This record gives sequence, structure tokens and C-alpha cells, in this order.
Amino acid sequence: MAILGIETSTAVCSVGIVDDDGGIKERSLIESHIHSEKLLTLIDEVCGGSFKSLQGVAVSIGPGSFTGLRIGLSTAKGLCCGLGIPLAAVPTFQAIARCAARKKGLHSLVICLDAKQGEYYAASWREEAGGKEQECAVQILAMPDVVRMIYDADLLVTDCTDAVQKADASLQGEDVHQFCSGAMVAELGRDMLESGRGADSASCEPLYLKDFIVRVQPKI
Repeated sequence: MAILGIETSTAVCSVGIVDDDGGIKERSLIESHIHSEKLLTLIDEVCGGSFKSLQGVAVSIGPGSFTGLRIGLSTAKGLCCGLGIPLAAVPTFQAIARCAARKKGLHSLVICLDAKQGEYYAASWREEAGGKEQECAVQILAMPDVVRMIYDADLLVTDCTDAVQKADASLQGEDVHQFCSGAMVAELGRDMLESGRGADSASCEPLYLKDFIVRVQPKI
């Protein structure tokens, strides 16, 4: 089963394909506000200009960047509709956790992303005996609560190291962007589709967790 994976929940724009033969292709860029411009180009590159082999599309569903999530999901829906193939909605933190744990060879970690206004998306992840993964239950927390989570983990994965170190100077973190992988989203999406856990393309929405707030500058 050849699955296309799309990751646009952070400043990373990453696209990957995994297939049953163990083949993996991936193209990634790390730059804010380029998803709408570069996503389709990256998809065309990893697909080699043809979508005939694709049997499903997986997309990182959130939480994360409001704009990035909308771009990723709308693109995934368009591909699924046009090609008549299923959609898998992959929890963003689950994909980041599996990628980080695999690259670092660790069994527990905490993911912390800036949710703005002094709040943070945070989740702990643990691999149990037999390779069973704990689901990443994402919460919106203040930094002191995030720090308490970190003490029990082998690794902190974050996009807000300065805020973490301001709360506790002894804590170090790994940059989350190196673990935002379209190929990992594709791998998890394939697992979901093979077990019958696909998403409904018509009703699927990003997992924002927070309401979008429009701020208007006061007139002077």
C-alpha cells in the first residue's frame, strides 16, 4: 500500500511516501509561511509527477499552526477526492513522538509546542514493553505544568526552548522541526488505513484545540 504523507503543522513543510516494500521517499523544507507555495511542488517531486500508485493520503491533523493545518488538510482532501482514495488523519504529536523516539533510541519523551498567549500544547509519550506505544493525549498547559511533565521523561522535544529554560535553566530540549516528517505521517497513516481507521474526507477537520483569535491593532 503506497501512502502519501503530508506534514504542515509547524514551520516544516514535509511530504513523504511509504510503500509495502519498505520504500521511503521524502522531501522537506523548514521555512515559515511557505506551505501554500511549496506543498504541491514537494508532492509532485516525491510522486515523480504521477499519482497512479497512491492508495491513500495521510495528513498531520494537529494541533499546530492554524494556517498550516488548513493547507495540509485541504490539499489532502483534494487529492483523495480527485483520485478516489481514502484519507487518514494522523495525530501530529503521535507522528513527532514516533520519529523522535526512533531517531534517538529512547522510550519516553515530552513534546511541547507554543500555543501562544502564554499557553503550550504538551503531551507525554512512552513506549511500553513489546513496543506498544502510549497515545499522545495533548493538553493545553502553562509552562510550570509542562516542566513537571518533563522531569519524568528521557527527552524534551520543543519549539520553545527559551520558555522552558526560563522556567528551569537546567532543562535542555531537542528542536521539534527535525522530527516533523511526512514519511512518518505516511507510515502511521498506512497503519490506520490497514486497520480500518480512515477518516471521512467530507467532515474531517483539523484538531485545533484552541479557538482562532483575530487581534485588531487599536487605532492611534
